[in-house]
Amino acid sequence: MTRATLAVRSQRPSVSKFSACMVYEFGKMAQIWINTISCRFSAEGWCTICDYWDGAFSDDSIDAVESFVKNNGHRFDAILLNTCGSCLCDEELSFTTLEHILYIIAKSSINRIILETHLAYVTEEKIKRITYILAGREIIIEYGQESTSDKVLKFCLNKPSMINEYKIIPKLRELGVKVLANIVLGVPFLSVERRISDSVESIRTILRNGADGVILFPVNIKPYTLIRLLYDAGLYKRVSALEIAEVLGHFTSDVLERVSIAWFEPEREIIVPYSEIGLGPQYCDGCSKTVLQLLYDYNETTEGYIKKNIIGKMLGVSCACKDNLYKYDILDIHVCYAYLKNLFSKE
Repeated sequence: MTRATLAVRSQRPSVSKFSACMVYEFGKMAQIWINTISCRFSAEGWCTICDYWDGAFSDDSIDAVESFVKNNGHRFDAILLNTCGSCLCDEELSFTTLEHILYIIAKSSINRIILETHLAYVTEEKIKRITYILAGREIIIEYGQESTSDKVLKFCLNKPSMINEYKIIPKLRELGVKVLANIVLGVPFLSVERRISDSVESIRTILRNGADGVILFPVNIKPYTLIRLLYDAGLYKRVSALEIAEVLGHFTSDVLERVSIAWFEPEREIIVPYSEIGLGPQYCDGCSKTVLQLLYDYNETTEGYIKKNIIGKMLGVSCACKDNLYKYDILDIHVCYAYLKNLFSKE
């Protein structure tokens, strides 16, 4: 699988000449993306569903962050900081540069800072420096757990590095930071029933092991990924927006207060060097307007009982598309593996 992923990813264009820094605004939160080299795990052929681009760092990004925070910081309560992989990876973003950026943020009124990173790059020394610079503010580490199943991580997502890594969460909380875990919905090589149950069990496991919250990520089918290859070959079923409700319908109001949703819009943004856009969840013409609004409503509230009520409305949607929700012609992982082996086996 690694060989196949590397072959697909080798066609990926560089974004090194694209913007040094981009800002996305979501209500009271600003996401600041810094252009860097690609994630090490991506470069080594891991991750069947991921592509966070491959670029290059420029000092211009520091000036851009400083200008944005100085002129716009008062409009936001939170900042999410990310790169082409992990903002705590020294190869992507030197820790000295990260400290500089955090000192800029520390001068603002922003009181919630989210750092997106792979847990492999989290050290006690780094966390202590971060908590010192951002003293008095809420600090959150957000990372991509994707699944807590060893078999799913190894054989479906090609992310064996994540097995049992979530067990360091209690230590991170002792150091004064909160932890948000990203859980994926739409694991390749699995039936719809199985990928829903994997999301449900992963959310339960990660919260049981101390995570403060979970972000549920329906798979977005991105260019230059193995999952896009499978999709184009008819070997992957695009996630239905209604699957989100099937997952969240398993949880109580108390749990739902700790679960938000991301990437549920039907289309993703396009980046200039890329010629095609990623595909978000599938919506049907009959219920798309209703379902999409309910998903926005879910994320806009923090009250568990309101979230529970919204999920109930989604589960109660009457639409013909629900008849095909679980229909999936390819149910055997071996069929997909055989296809990949035929394409990428050594000569």
